[in-house]
Amino acid sequence: METIVVTFDGVGLTDGENYHHRAGRKAVRAGFMINQDVVLQYPDGSMGRGTRILVTPKGLERLKRSMPLSLRGSEGTA
Repeated sequence: METIVVTFDGVGLTDGENYHHRAGRKAVRAGFMINQDVVLQYPDGSMGRGTRILVTPKGLERLKRSMPLSLRGSEGTA
């Protein structure tokens, strides 16, 4: 497992990601997201477990389809 240095709130020092959250069961079951276990190293040197949430290609496609046309950078008329 990867070790990530975080603040006491579980936020990564280099990427600003929060490692105390998990993707919902429905999103994981549908194949849109993955929960990846990681080891957290806190400022006092203590260690803990956390989760990195990854979005799958299927999840990205779903996000694109659900995004309003005005935000897609499209041109012309529908």
